[in-house]
Amino acid sequence: MTLDCRVDDVTRREWGYEAVVTCTGHSNTEVPENTTATSAPHADWFTQSFRYRVGQNATKRDAAETRDAAQDRRGLSGASASS
Repeated sequence: MTLDCRVDDVTRREWGYEAVVTCTGHSNTEVPENTTATSAPHADWFTQSFRYRVGQNATKRDAAETRDAAQDRRGLSGASASS
């Protein structure tokens, strides 16, 4: 599984912080050798952007206008995770 994420924007608000995060990912499931199982499908998680509102007592996530794919453009900071 591969997931590329980046922070597009962070704004300080009177109640906390607001951030826009964009992620793009996919999964290729490979079957272990010496088995009779067939390969699992490839799955794409298309680019999605979310707006997080983080306050002292709560965090809220809302959909945001989708940005460029995470691996195509890095924002304020980029992060990549694979497993």
